Amino acid sequence: MEESDPQNDGRVEPAAFKLAIAKLTTGIDQESIDRFVRFLDKDTHGKIHYIGFLERMHDVSNRDHNPFKSIVQRLEFFITSNKQTVHSLVKRLIQKSGTTSEVGVPVEYFAEFLKAKVDKKRSESELEKYAFYMDIDKDGFLSEIDI
Repeated sequence: MEESDPQNDGRVEPAAFKLAIAKLTTGIDQESIDRFVRFLDKDTHGKIHYIGFLERMHDVSNRDHNPFKSIVQRLEFFITSNKQTVHSLVKRLIQKSGTTSEVGVPVEYFAEFLKAKVDKKRSESELEKYAFYMDIDKDGFLSEIDI
């Protein structure tokens, strides 16, 4: 891409972008590349800001290939969008779980919470595995420190 960016400003002509995509990919026909580029955001001069595009692709790639990171990000979003804190969430889940522990939420119950409220697409067993990863002190409970 950089060779197609003589001003070194992170922007390229759509034709140069198409050529770079064609070189980098296999099995994608030119019509699909043309259609893809047609829908990309362009600046007032008709150029594509390829650095921004690459940054967005990197974010998507990291999220898709790291399910644990995705779950943590979704949990963070859940807490923020529901105007909660980690402390208030843990306290509420302790009460709902019926545990006598004041330390934290049982890992298994936290996995059920993740399935119900944070990531409905993943299996409960997968979410339980990630909940166990989050249990830093390995005491079987998720506390504020763990989360």
